[in-house]
Parts: sequence; C-alpha cells; structure tokens
Amino acid sequence: SPLAAISGYVELMTRKPLEQIPVEKRTKAFNIILDSTNRLTQFINDILDLAKLKAGRVDVRKTPFSIVKVLDETLSLFQPLLEKKKMTGKMLAAADLPSISADDEKIRQVITNLVSNAYKFTPEGGTLTLDARDLGEELRVSVSDTGIGIPKEFIGHLFERFKQVPGTRQTMGGPKGTGLGLAIAKGIVEAHGGRIWAESEPGKGTTFFFTLPKAVSASVAPAERIFN
Repeated sequence: SPLAAISGYVELMTRKPLEQIPVEKRTKAFNIILDSTNRLTQFINDILDLAKLKAGRVDVRKTPFSIVKVLDETLSLFQPLLEKKKMTGKMLAAADLPSISADDEKIRQVITNLVSNAYKFTPEGGTLTLDARDLGEELRVSVSDTGIGIPKEFIGHLFERFKQVPGTRQTMGGPKGTGLGLAIAKGIVEAHGGRIWAESEPGKGTTFFFTLPKAVSASVAPAERIFN
C-alpha cells in the first residue's frame, strides 16, 4: 500500500544521516515516496468523489461544450505514453457533432479514466481508439482498445466499487489502481442522465461506451485523426 511504502522508506532514511546514504539509494527512496504520495492522494480523491455521488451531492455544472474537442485533447495528453509503448492512438468522430450541455471537467474525468484503463491493459504495439456518434437524442462516446479483454462473467461487476479484473496484475505487469474509477465514471454519467456499459472479448480488446443527452442538433461529417 502507499502508506506502507512511505513509512518503510522514511524509516530507512532516518536510520543514518542523509549524507551517509548513497545518492542512488536516496533518489530511489524519494521517487518511491513521491509516487506513493500521489497514489494515496488519488485514492483519497476517489473516495471523496464516490461519497459525494453516493450521497447525491455531486455538483454538476452544465455548460455547452464540444465532446470532439475533449476527445482530441485527451488523446494528445496521452500521446507521450502511447509513444512509450509503441501504441497507436486514433480519434474517429463526426467533424461537426452537436454541442452538449454537460459538466466539462467531470466528462473529461470520465474520458480520462477510460483512456487510462485502455492504456494500462493494452500490450505494447496495440491500438487505442476514441469515437463519438450522434444517435439522435443523445451522443454516444466510446473508448476501445486491443488489449487483454475482460472475461464475460466479470463484465457485470466492472462498475462496482473496489472491483478490478482478476489476474490483470500478473498478466500486465501490475497495473495499479483504486478500483473506484469506473464506479465514479458511472456516477458522473448517470448524474448527467446518460448510460455507461462495456463490451469485451478476452484476447481481442474492450470497448467502453457512454451516452449523454444532446443540447442541440447539427449535421455531421466523417473525420479521422490518427496519432502514431
């Protein structure tokens, strides 16, 4: 756990004066403490978000915004990580999708969470695809990967608190998380009047979908942007 790592390395660093500890060991200790602090902060924030959602006290501030812009910006944000794993990031969407009335920051949180999951559970050289479609009364957003997939029997438990797909720590080199991200995403989407679900096939990948009610209607035209 983050606290165990922080406590252990702080204790190690106090056993002797810092100048007597080799530089490489000090650097390693400080990096682990920083990483564990960040993980603990994320865990606390996730619990606070979930508590607000459960209590029905989530503050949704709706304003018109472009979902295509959010998808584009999110994919650009992950580009350095995609390059690190030699992955391809694709954004397929209508060039002129209608704006939607939603909480920009919270929808970004949902999309970032889904993209982060897709990245973590996709092997080197895989593909991550973001999409958005006009379904008439609502927009449907999707995040797809070519990763390890999710067993059929576990699909129904994905959005439960503290749930993580069995075996992923071993098969994917230990992806870390709180097990709360998808539960929070579900709460945010439903607070906007939308739906969220997943479709997957083990060994072939997973696609997460969510919908949001539209604010206005507009014509659409195909567009594709690919990041290698």
